[in-house]
Amino acid sequence: LWHGAPWEAEGDGPLPTTIAQRVEGSWVAGMKGMAMLRQGEQAVLLRYGPSLNHGDPDDLGLTYYAKGYQLTYDLGYGLGSTHAHVGWASSTVSHSIVTVNETNQFVGDGSGGSLNWFANLPHVQAVEAESANSYSSEGVTEYRRALALVAGGYLVDVFHVTGGRQHDFGFAGMGTDLVPFGIADWEAREGSLAEGVAWGNLVGADGDIKGYPNKPYWNPPPGNGYGFFKDLRGGTSSAYWGGVWTLPGDPVARMKMYMLGDGDEALIAHAPGLYPNKPEASYVMARRSGEAPLRSTFIAVYEPFDERPALAEVRRLGAAALAVIHDDGQCDVLLFGSQSVSSPFGPIVFEGEFGYLFGREGQVQGW
Repeated sequence: LWHGAPWEAEGDGPLPTTIAQRVEGSWVAGMKGMAMLRQGEQAVLLRYGPSLNHGDPDDLGLTYYAKGYQLTYDLGYGLGSTHAHVGWASSTVSHSIVTVNETNQFVGDGSGGSLNWFANLPHVQAVEAESANSYSSEGVTEYRRALALVAGGYLVDVFHVTGGRQHDFGFAGMGTDLVPFGIADWEAREGSLAEGVAWGNLVGADGDIKGYPNKPYWNPPPGNGYGFFKDLRGGTSSAYWGGVWTLPGDPVARMKMYMLGDGDEALIAHAPGLYPNKPEASYVMARRSGEAPLRSTFIAVYEPFDERPALAEVRRLGAAALAVIHDDGQCDVLLFGSQSVSSPFGPIVFEGEFGYLFGREGQVQGW
């Protein structure tokens, strides 16, 4: 269903239309709070809740598939009492999501968001959901994410947050072969993202922290997962920065993440799997801090590829708008919410929830 492997149905003839739509198309499982988008070799799952028993605190979590891989790294579920599970896998920051004030979701009113809109269009599949309740304890009044899976092979991610004093937009990619770009004043940092602890190098074969035996369900301090990051590097972001992953497998596949934000604190780190025999992950994190209620709009673009990227440029046009330039000259413009922007096609005044245009040499050819 996710990895695009060929399959053959039993019996004669094609699948019924309704079943084929579930297996191959884009749709929403409303009662479960899940939206699934599929476009060619790509697929993405946005989960907006609710999270009940045995669920992680990751409302608006993203899972992205392409090139036969799960490109995002969700740690999964092993023995639920291990320190790595309780302290790391069950933290918000271990997921591809925005963490507010270095705290986990669900401390306040709990889980459960809402679908705002869903669009299954010829050239793009898109969705937006919100879940401000998951961070009510931090005074968050806006917590919403929009995704657009675009023909041509890339995913756009727009995350709005209002409330709190620190927003950490993180993306977890599979493997530790990550090469960053577009970061000034780059430096290695000791320890983890939590002062005074570095649990990431101390996970034992049983999933517990070495030196802390017979402590089932122990949550290593500070209890928010930040102490598990390791091999930390930091700097100041440019308007166009990110990283390139080479996935650990055969055939070789790669993914380039473009972050569109100038002046954010840029962080790159590795982190452990549930057990030492599991793959590790690499994280790209954009951090913004300020007086509460802080307001942020993060924009990221993810492009899976084989040998070389097909995107020549990704440019932010406004608070929630961007232009994506392909190396063959095609230009895509995506707009999230009503706004006026200057674009490669000239001035655009847009009223609506989501807009998509494409063309060449300054001329719109479709939308």
